Amino acid sequence: LTYEARTKWDYLDLIVWPEGSFPTSELLSDLDDERTVAAFAAGIASSYQGATGFPFDFSGAVPMLVGSLSIDPAKKETFNSTLLISGDGKVTDRYFKIHLVMVGEYVPFAEWFPILQEITPIGRGLAAGTEFKAISIQGVRLAPNICFESTVPHLIRRQVNTLDDELDDLDAMVNLTNDGWFFGTSLLDLHLACNVFRAVEMGKKNLVCGNTGFSAEIDAKGRILQVGPRRKTAIIKATVENWGDVNITSYRKIGDMLPMTFGLICVVAFLVEWSRRKNVKL
Repeated sequence: LTYEARTKWDYLDLIVWPEGSFPTSELLSDLDDERTVAAFAAGIASSYQGATGFPFDFSGAVPMLVGSLSIDPAKKETFNSTLLISGDGKVTDRYFKIHLVMVGEYVPFAEWFPILQEITPIGRGLAAGTEFKAISIQGVRLAPNICFESTVPHLIRRQVNTLDDELDDLDAMVNLTNDGWFFGTSLLDLHLACNVFRAVEMGKKNLVCGNTGFSAEIDAKGRILQVGPRRKTAIIKATVENWGDVNITSYRKIGDMLPMTFGLICVVAFLVEWSRRKNVKL
């Protein structure tokens, strides 16, 4: 698919692959004499060249944003990561998933009760990242998130607000996900809907690269400009412009304060009515 895209469009600035799709993991510290950071870096470069066809069939290299794993044997940590691989096949930046999926990526209380690590299929599980990252491609700034992070509105709000403070303004969000777990069920539709909401809430274009679907290009008003098929291969070519400063949406300003206030009002109203009826004498 990458070769096909490069053949059809020779002016691409970035190629995006879904979560967990890149065949070579990143090693952050040496594991032993043979499995070293340098050896894994060479493997990443080889996989990159094999995927893009560079330098054999094309005149110029194109950076890739891919889903992979980053392993740190020294700290005994493994991260679900998004890697930015430059035109020479080197990892130039990375984002570690912050909001992990319970049971799928970590087992609750496993740090306190190590026996849980022995009886669950995922063992120790993954480590959570601690900071948001943005990538810059030709002056366009993109904020990556992974998998079901895009279903958590307050997380994406914090990400966009944090990076906007650091970088003046982001131009788009990118969701890399592997939805193959759900075998084409309606959960794919739900995840796409969540990405539509995130685009509207943040006032940002949202690009989705999903294994098995749905990949999509969603504009800042929540309109789905392009959408890939369900459980079939496809290529989406999207354009992201550098918009500069834009108006900040109401949700970015106040977050969940309004629905939480209404929820509190409902609870108080229920308690008042319950108390009133309890004190009524028949």
